[in-house]
Amino acid sequence: TEIYTLSLHDALPILGVLGGLVNGLVYLLLPAATIPLVGSLRAPELAGAAPTATSLSLLPVVPVAAVVCAAVGLLLIIGRPAGRARRIGAGALIACAAIIAVAYLFPFARVQDELSGSGVTSYGITATSFTGSGFWLALIGAVIAAAGGIVELTGARAAART
Repeated sequence: TEIYTLSLHDALPILGVLGGLVNGLVYLLLPAATIPLVGSLRAPELAGAAPTATSLSLLPVVPVAAVVCAAVGLLLIIGRPAGRARRIGAGALIACAAIIAVAYLFPFARVQDELSGSGVTSYGITATSFTGSGFWLALIGAVIAAAGGIVELTGARAAART
């Protein structure tokens, strides 16, 4: 019988899996925005408003990117590809993390721009006043997945040089 050992190099894609799972769960379960008198809104509810608010148009892509992130991370762990395939997988993790981050940050920037234009920022009301826990955890999940991809990419390049 062969004992399966997991080295640190093989364990790094776990960050991609973790980032994908965090983003998938956050998208479905936690509030991305909290609006006074309306309440908390999860990302699917905000994505439903995408036809009327173009800044929300990337939100429906988040669950797909989260699944791809988790799948690529698992492929890198289980399949143990080498060389170019490993670099492509790392690039996919980074790309998915970037898509997720942009999907959340673009509406955030639009809200901040609208609030700045209206002058309410002088009263201390900013876009962060309306962010829910899901917004912040989604960004953390994207950073985790990107970190896994970056470390994996630099490790794959170092392994290719030796």
